[in-house]
Amino acid sequence: MDFMEETNAFSDWLETNPLEASAQTLWFHLMVIANKSGWPEWFAVANPLLQAKVGISENSLTKHRNILVQKGRIEYKSQGKKQKGQYRIIPFTPEITSNYEAKRGVNRGVMRGVIGGVKGSAYKDLKDFTAPPTTTAREPQSLTEAYSLVFGGGTMPGLFSNFLFPILEEYGERYAIELILESGESGKSPSLRHVQSIHDGWVARGVRSREEAKAERVTVPFKPRNTRERERDELQQFIEEERSRGTR
Repeated sequence: MDFMEETNAFSDWLETNPLEASAQTLWFHLMVIANKSGWPEWFAVANPLLQAKVGISENSLTKHRNILVQKGRIEYKSQGKKQKGQYRIIPFTPEITSNYEAKRGVNRGVMRGVIGGVKGSAYKDLKDFTAPPTTTAREPQSLTEAYSLVFGGGTMPGLFSNFLFPILEEYGERYAIELILESGESGKSPSLRHVQSIHDGWVARGVRSREEAKAERVTVPFKPRNTRERERDELQQFIEEERSRGTR
């Protein structure tokens, strides 16, 4: 199974099969877990882990999981309250399904090498694709929503997905959402290059959200005076004191 093909197919599928943000996020995290596990046909995940990743209650998890099952996006087998549930991702296209077993054997290191190659070569030559930023009163809760908001809808290009994949694994979906929203709120035309630039800057400064970036921008660090500045100020103070004495 190809992570990027499935993610792009899921984005296309949502155009005619809208889901709540939590259901979208649940599907995405199941994909990440399956990928980290080496794409087994069935894999086990504990409810508390999914609840923490998606930020929902157990009842809400059950609700959104059932929706994904009913929509034909996953299969689920309960193993009882004390055991992890079993999940299976249902691929989107016959082509993906027919190649499923072959792609399961792809070494994870090879996948990272391919992604690294895209970032290192084709990515450098990529022309910025831009779209005017839009606004909404509701904060996006998924990567799909954030991309659609900032870039004006449409399917996320493969190169954009390739760039985000290692970021999602290392920093999580919320961080990736913050990156995209920061690009849209910066006053510049949002683009892949701009998102990468923000990410590089945030990592270098230890920033993890728009709120932290804003706080950093408005905070002016204290700059201690050097010796010359201190001596100049002391001399100025001495002159002012002498002038004051002379006028008495």
